Amino acid sequence: MILGSIYIIQWVLGSLDDIFESILFYEQATITNIILSTIPYPFNPSYLLSLVITPTQLSFNLWISTFVGFGLFILITYLIHRKTSKILSQITTSSLNNIQKIQVKEERKKEKIKVKIKTHTPLIAFLRKDLSVASHDIKVFLSLIMPIILSCIFTFSFNSGNINNPISRERDIIIYFLGLLIFSPVISGMLVYGITSIDVSGETVLAALPINNRDRANAKLILMITLQTLALFSPSLLFILNPKFPIFFLATLISMPFVWIFLIFTFELKAFYFNRFRNRYVIGEVYTENKIFKWTLIICIQYILIFWMLSFILIFYINQQWSAIAIFYSITTLISFIFGGLVYNKMFPIIQERRLKFMKEPVPTILTNHTWISIILIFILWYINMNLSSYILNFTNSISEPIPYYYPSDYNILMLGGVILFNLSFIPLFFIMFPRILGLPNGKQPINLYLTSIKANWLKPLNKVLLVASVGMIAIFITYPISEGLIYIDDAFILLLVNSSTVFWQELLFRGIILTMLLRTKKKSIAIILNACLFLIFYLIPRFIFVPFYPSDLLSIILFSLPIFLIHAILAFLCVKTNNILPGIIVQIFLGYIYIPGVFSLVFYPYGFF
Repeated sequence: MILGSIYIIQWVLGSLDDIFESILFYEQATITNIILSTIPYPFNPSYLLSLVITPTQLSFNLWISTFVGFGLFILITYLIHRKTSKILSQITTSSLNNIQKIQVKEERKKEKIKVKIKTHTPLIAFLRKDLSVASHDIKVFLSLIMPIILSCIFTFSFNSGNINNPISRERDIIIYFLGLLIFSPVISGMLVYGITSIDVSGETVLAALPINNRDRANAKLILMITLQTLALFSPSLLFILNPKFPIFFLATLISMPFVWIFLIFTFELKAFYFNRFRNRYVIGEVYTENKIFKWTLIICIQYILIFWMLSFILIFYINQQWSAIAIFYSITTLISFIFGGLVYNKMFPIIQERRLKFMKEPVPTILTNHTWISIILIFILWYINMNLSSYILNFTNSISEPIPYYYPSDYNILMLGGVILFNLSFIPLFFIMFPRILGLPNGKQPINLYLTSIKANWLKPLNKVLLVASVGMIAIFITYPISEGLIYIDDAFILLLVNSSTVFWQELLFRGIILTMLLRTKKKSIAIILNACLFLIFYLIPRFIFVPFYPSDLLSIILFSLPIFLIHAILAFLCVKTNNILPGIIVQIFLGYIYIPGVFSLVFYPYGFF
């Protein structure tokens, strides 16, 4: 409403000459004035004021119509006043009567009322609070919406001369990218200042309370990143009907990591200069002196970084060094996010709160109480998943061809992405299918309890492992087009990763899940022997099917199988004694790469046939 009113007022002021000219030459002006002056509101008061100022220059008919309109205005006002007073009187009287009736009813009958309390996490609670404030505070609402509007205005103005030019993909991407980066510190400053100032009225009290500032900072940062992203992508929608829209959208995607980085840096610099409270950082401003100087410094620091980055990008662009631009882009983005994350964790550290935890009991399933049926199903799912993951690994190996002037044993960096995909393919099986769907080994249970039951407590920060693996895989595939001839990995290292990964998932299966199921119904010694026998069967059957040169007579089979049985019986014994699958993993990885002649070398390479 404020922005619309401003534009309407500007239009009226700029059109006054045209309005007066159209009125002066209007043939029915007298009749129009009589009609308008009769309308009580809003025209009649204006005509009455004009008559008082110039009483002799207007016609007698206009005086009559103006007084008629003024009389109607007084009459309508009086009637509205009477009607309003009557309604208010009725409301007051009925409210008193209702209160008395309610009191009588409460004395006669007391009903039970069910109250449902809905809780939220601190992050969601702070987000809801900020959005609630913005919904009824025009100042806060404008601080959220104005960056998006200004971004559209600036981007459209910056690219207005470039819209109708002939399409040049590289040049247009660079120009649009430069425009977004140049304006991003302004948008970041507006968002950080506006959103962090929402709680100004009670900030002194909030700073002294035992509130986890990490939760508040996370909520603010999520809201700022969301609005910054909207401000970044909204201008490109202005060109959606233009042939250059795909180019502008691609440039927006490329600039998004840098825009997020400048937003995070602005938030951290603002906290550094304004928000230090004793020995910690809060959200609201504590040191408010020299505000203009500090904000100028914050913006200048960002523009120094922008011009430093743009100088490199322009130099590489002028020399048509696209590989150098991609490498500079990837390295700068990665280092900036790592540095920003470290500073953010330092300013707003994670506080481990002591809370009363209620242990959830596992929910048994049909398979939970049928050990041997579960083991057969586990083997089937394992073989299916293993063949699928091996196919992925072989596929990345087949498209990873070495450069001719490298040794044939060298592998392209794409093989490393294949190893990551190989491991990621097991995650749904072991961390969704087994604990959440099949209820193995002890029933359906949360991941934390599941990891404890399979003797793998050290895997509890699984979300961080998955995040690092996913970021690594994305980085590998992004840098793959520019890595040709630069980065190659020896096949011995790839083989080490593949076999280590296989050993890890094998131990998780046999010593984590199957051994736990056997220990629930058998004695320890019997469970250890059965676990080693199951591995021996699991190990030998595929080899006799797929590898025909394995021994066929009974004595050779016994001599061949005995060391495998003994080694895995020892590994099961170590797992039971230590209540951890990690010793077995370390032992197999250590011994698996020591050359042992004969069949002993095959003990630690159980999946070579894939």
